[in-house]
Amino acid sequence: MIDSAGDECSDGPGSVAVDACCETVELSPTAPGASDGRRTSAARTGVGWEERILPRAVQGGGTVDRVVVGMTGSTGQRYRRTLELLAETEYESHLVLSDAAKLNLAQEGERSIEAVTDLADVAYDVSNVGAAPASGSFLTAGMVVAPCSMKTLSTVAHGNSGDLITRAADVTLKERRPLVLMPREKPFNRIHLQNMLDVTDAGGIIMPPFPSFYQDLDRIDEMVTRTVARTLRQLDVDVGIDEWTGMDGADPE
Repeated sequence: MIDSAGDECSDGPGSVAVDACCETVELSPTAPGASDGRRTSAARTGVGWEERILPRAVQGGGTVDRVVVGMTGSTGQRYRRTLELLAETEYESHLVLSDAAKLNLAQEGERSIEAVTDLADVAYDVSNVGAAPASGSFLTAGMVVAPCSMKTLSTVAHGNSGDLITRAADVTLKERRPLVLMPREKPFNRIHLQNMLDVTDAGGIIMPPFPSFYQDLDRIDEMVTRTVARTLRQLDVDVGIDEWTGMDGADPE
């Protein structure tokens, strides 16, 4: 392997070397958090992003227990709940956070950027179009973009892979894997609606985060959780929400 300085690197016995965003990361299978191949968080360092690819992800040879999560510059950063629910499952979360999403995180005052990236198993710099999710050979169960800005929707609809979020979305579509976009905007204009139709025609799923009210939910967090859980079910990721069993006493006639 060649590191960022152009020098030859040698892999130590039993280690995995990963060229991650201008630096090489050596990750031993016996390192803390590596025994089960999960929960090795990405860290933001003083020299840039350090992307630690999990041992199972590198060596698994066919695992699809990964979900790519994109967060873009639209209101609704509460939908980071996607990462929190994935953390309760066996699925690895691979996060790409756009620059505009970072601005909205600060504006909405929910969590710091570092707190959100720490929710993910792996986090990537949005400008790193050479990262793992940019390739179809990187097997995943699918991708969720939550929230999805109208810019990202338009870019995906037109196949313009200008950053890692839109490239990963394009890869998800071309590999015929579930791509779920959660657009946050109101009202929609004709261009927005046409872009949603184009994504749908390409195989994607448009799932606006409209809350449901028939469960008598009285807290915003409960509504967000149920919406995200329904979204993850589009990827066959079950986080244990109650199924609808019908209205009590309803007359089918």
